[in-house]
Amino acid sequence: MARKEVSIIREKDSWKVSPGELTATKGDTICWKAVNTDAVLLVPKKNLFEQRDFETQDGTLELPVKGSKGEYPYAVFCMGPPAGFAEGNSPPVIIVDP
Repeated sequence: MARKEVSIIREKDSWKVSPGELTATKGDTICWKAVNTDAVLLVPKKNLFEQRDFETQDGTLELPVKGSKGEYPYAVFCMGPPAGFAEGNSPPVIIVDP
């Protein structure tokens, strides 16, 4: 089981998720770090983390991967300023590959 890190940063006039594409294994922990903002993570397929939306606490969120093999696009809404959705690989994606 590994720890995977994802940064949410402001770049010029928009928020970015880096890496935009992340490969993880079931049991890994993904840690999002939002710099100078709080953020809401929206995941359409709830089996990846057992629910669909999460909010960072002091800019940080850690979640264990529970989903099976597949691609899981997600969105990150940054509270800002300015408020807006972060970009990654349009949309960012988590790939679970056992």
